[in-house]
Amino acid sequence: MIGDHTIGFGYMKNTAIDQHVLVRNRHFDMFDILGEYPELFGLTIDEDTALVVQQNEMEVIGDTYALIYDGGFWSREGSELKNLPPPNARFYFLRPGDKYDLGARQVIVTKAIGGGDGE
Repeated sequence: MIGDHTIGFGYMKNTAIDQHVLVRNRHFDMFDILGEYPELFGLTIDEDTALVVQQNEMEVIGDTYALIYDGGFWSREGSELKNLPPPNARFYFLRPGDKYDLGARQVIVTKAIGGGDGE
């Protein structure tokens, strides 16, 4: 999708994945890919972080964050008072221990995670 990087290992279908995004200040680069391929789920992973995927459930492990580009928004604080950008310009962070339902494309909210807003 960028240069000659169009096909990865094939672990996840219909997903665009980037790495080292926060340390390299590349967290906005995913918007270029999703602008060209809006049907894809965007997922970026920072250094020293990984994702464990079992069927449709994904869990963040490691030291920093995974960023989700699904057109929605989620925050532990909610979004009631936030002025959100349009869906094609949104991303949000998941930290170690957070889980995400890949089929429903939404954060799995547990008592450990607390509030949030899947708006």
